[in-house]
Amino acid sequence: MKASLKKQPYDVEHRILVDRKVKWVREKAEFEFNEKDECVRATGVTQDITEKKQTETDLQKSGERYRQLVEDISEQVWEVDANGIYTYISPRALDVYGCRPEDVIGKTPFDFMPADEAQRVAAIFNTIREAKKPFWKLDNTVQHADGRLLYMETTGLPFFDSDGKFMGYRGTSADMTERKQLEKDTQALVESTVGKIGKELFDTVVVKICDWLECDFATIGEITSDRNIKVISMVLDGQPVADPSYPLDGSPCDEVIRNEYCVFSENVCDLFPKDTGLAELGANGYVGTTLKDQEGKVIGVLCGISRNRINTTKQTQNILRIIAARVSAEIEREKSEKENIKLESQLQQAQKMEAIGTLAGGIAHDFNNILFPIVGHTEILLEDVSKDGPLRDSLNEIYTASLRARELVQQILSFSRQGKSELKLIKIQIIIKEALKLIRSTIPTTISINQNLQPECGAVNVDPTQIHQIVMNLATNAYHAMEENGGELKVVLKEIELSQHEVIPLDLAPGPYACLTVADTGKGMTKDVRDNAFKPFFTTKEKGKGTGMGLSVVHGIVKSMNGSIQLHSEPGCGTEFQIFLPIVKSAFEKQDTQTKEPVIGGSESVLLVDDEKSIIAMGRQALERLGYQVTTRTSGIEALEVFRANPDKFDLVITDMAMPKISGDKLAFELMKIRSDIPVLLCTGFSENMTDEKIKSLGIKGLLIKPMVIKYLAKKIREVLD
Repeated sequence: MKASLKKQPYDVEHRILVDRKVKWVREKAEFEFNEKDECVRATGVTQDITEKKQTETDLQKSGERYRQLVEDISEQVWEVDANGIYTYISPRALDVYGCRPEDVIGKTPFDFMPADEAQRVAAIFNTIREAKKPFWKLDNTVQHADGRLLYMETTGLPFFDSDGKFMGYRGTSADMTERKQLEKDTQALVESTVGKIGKELFDTVVVKICDWLECDFATIGEITSDRNIKVISMVLDGQPVADPSYPLDGSPCDEVIRNEYCVFSENVCDLFPKDTGLAELGANGYVGTTLKDQEGKVIGVLCGISRNRINTTKQTQNILRIIAARVSAEIEREKSEKENIKLESQLQQAQKMEAIGTLAGGIAHDFNNILFPIVGHTEILLEDVSKDGPLRDSLNEIYTASLRARELVQQILSFSRQGKSELKLIKIQIIIKEALKLIRSTIPTTISINQNLQPECGAVNVDPTQIHQIVMNLATNAYHAMEENGGELKVVLKEIELSQHEVIPLDLAPGPYACLTVADTGKGMTKDVRDNAFKPFFTTKEKGKGTGMGLSVVHGIVKSMNGSIQLHSEPGCGTEFQIFLPIVKSAFEKQDTQTKEPVIGGSESVLLVDDEKSIIAMGRQALERLGYQVTTRTSGIEALEVFRANPDKFDLVITDMAMPKISGDKLAFELMKIRSDIPVLLCTGFSENMTDEKIKSLGIKGLLIKPMVIKYLAKKIREVLD
């Protein structure tokens, strides 16, 4: 008979190193021993349990985190069984009930409520419990061990065992006592201001703050540009005080602005010895908060001062901020009303400008049509009349006046459009002269105007309209500075060369500049005024004489033209502005050279289209003198018919833009449908919609502005045909 073997199980978990990585394994085996306790056989398995171990570790950490979260959370976390008896409560029980968690277990929430409250809440809870439904934010009052009543908000969810049996509720309770009190205090303050606006609201708020915080003094004030507090409403010992402003520097209000909210419960005079007003009041405690606009910018201060100690809580800060928001909104509303009045005025002005623009467009079209024959015929006569002829000077005057009239129309259009600036390479002497003529007619003779505009000063890349605006703004400022006693307005334009050293304070590159100087012998400026002169809305002028935007606009224009502006002024010594604009010599010299090139004609066939017979006659004469074969039509429809009949006859089409039945751009489109390679030049005296970019997109070769000078017309034709 074979002897039986003794068996012994083996089950061990341990770590091993595999490819330099730690692995957890479980070795499970069975050893068999003979009668001599010798192992004769062993069978078993080795299992990789690394993932299982990691899961256990994660669960352990997660449980620890959950426990820590429950204990640290501001709400009270609890669990009750199916009968509403506590089976768990977090350490917050000490804050809410004044009891340790272990002393709460085994009791119900109703044991910690006043009798009538316990009855009310128990009835609600029993109904919920019978339905086994969750509940949210159930208001209830509990009584702390020290007798305090706390307002709670409780949320609970039912839980069940694996068989679906109802086991009880788990949830949280939040202490809402401070918020409830805040709501009551806020409601009392807000209700006192309901239906009140403007000065009535501001006066009510300062009185209520004094009552609420037991203050002797309260004020609402706005911050001014010179760092003062401009009083909106102020009350002292229950009586309104008419105090226009007080200094901000060295006052507790300055601290409020930096920190948004400040409380100095006592000894405020010792903390701010420079604020003499505090000492005069015999102040002891101070509390204040900021007023802010819609963008969050601080615009003022709301504060209360007491001759006694001021006692505040966190809810004091919250309530003050709520009231400050109400006051700020009212300040903004009042400003908005004033702004609406201003905007309405601006809208009326804009509508006037729009009407002027529409009128100017119509006038420009008709006026340019009138000017075209005058300019053209004058050019032809100048070619035909001898240089020593008796009519030569008169014709030159007519020609110069015609070109000036053309420029005048373009200036009118520039002002009326109010569009974005268009930079042009020009000499600005004539624009300055025109602006000074306008200024001369509007200021008294007690102010003399002396101008020295260097003819040799080079061309600059600028918007002519904006140069006009600069001169008008600076000259108007000078006039206001000399209005009382008269004086001299001096305007100088000269070309200067700025060195590497000279351009450092100007933030410019070395090179040639046009320097425009506008100086007056007026009152001059203090350092504070000089420092703020270019800031928007800053003005020292009395109401109705300035918006504070003039110099800021000038500064913006100069910067947009890659220039610099310098201000020099002292009280009693007048004011001088220097504007530096970069001169573009090479480009302008090239332009001048090109204008001296001889007029070149040709022999090609041109179709000329315009609904004005005088322009057709002038155009035919000019083109034929240049050698071209000209076919004319006074209607776009007729031009389309003659072109369709023989499209290969014509080498170029010149058409007016504004014509009845079919406009110039539409005519060009129809012509190019018949023959895609036909070059078209479009003429216009005024068109907001027709730009160089648009005509290129339409396939049109160029845009001619009426009235056209013959040499430019000739040059444009050769550019297109060659």
